[in-house]
Amino acid sequence: MLDNPEPGKRIDQFLAAQFPDQSRSEVQRWIARGRFTVNGRVVAKDYVLKVDDRVEETHTISNGKETQETVRTAVDIPIIFEDDDIVLVNKPIGVLVHPTPKNDEWTLVDFVREHCGSLDGVGEDPERPGIVHRLDRDVSGVMVIAKTPAAWRHLKEQFMQRTITKEYRAIVFGQPSQPTGTITFKIAHSQTRGGKMAARPEHELGREAWTEYEVLQTFKRYALLRVFIRTGRTHQIRAHLAAIDHPVVGDMIYGAKRTRLTKGIERVYLHALRLEVTHPGSGERQSFEAPMPQEFERFMQA
Repeated sequence: MLDNPEPGKRIDQFLAAQFPDQSRSEVQRWIARGRFTVNGRVVAKDYVLKVDDRVEETHTISNGKETQETVRTAVDIPIIFEDDDIVLVNKPIGVLVHPTPKNDEWTLVDFVREHCGSLDGVGEDPERPGIVHRLDRDVSGVMVIAKTPAAWRHLKEQFMQRTITKEYRAIVFGQPSQPTGTITFKIAHSQTRGGKMAARPEHELGREAWTEYEVLQTFKRYALLRVFIRTGRTHQIRAHLAAIDHPVVGDMIYGAKRTRLTKGIERVYLHALRLEVTHPGSGERQSFEAPMPQEFERFMQA
């Protein structure tokens, strides 16, 4: 971790002062490649540091080449609700839900193990105990985690039967011409870029996907949307909104060209606001919310 990040200074300016032998453009390339993170997440070169921000180096340079180092810094994850069957959390941006072959950093699964114990036997994958759904690393919001095998099966069935309500908030580029809309493009892996999904017409190959949106507010060149999804495909909301030419602000995968030209971007402006489930223990229908991040309000008022 770098000492004494300076509030009010851009991240590239701060790092350039830390590495005086490097050009500003080289420092900016480091930031773009994710060599440095702020509070565990990759930020844009013009990110303005705040009080208590934590700047960390996740790569080192060896013989002129970058080598990945593991950073396992625990993150405070707020608990929304917990009982003997389930725990609901407000997942911060920058946190992976579970480890992947390419990442061995601290994840939500680590939090689950630390907070709830091992949860051995909860779920089908011992590397993902209690996990029944996920959010992208760059997306924040409410997630439910099962604490018992019975609760896991109950929740998994609800996701499979699509009886769980999933409501999001998104700030997008542009202003949709209609106040509401439904997007039903199929979702498939992109053939041109690894890790990216593609939205395809219904007559083409891909997995069924269904996204509904409502315009809540318009401002400047953007719009705040309420979004519901009936399916839960990888990157579904991000790919669908980009497909109708309204990509999510801050999305460097599906809205990179516009995001690079926009100042004040702090994150991907997509948040899982509400999750409504049938409680696996009581059988009651319950709704849980993760408060809207302050970054949304700051961006809309900027």
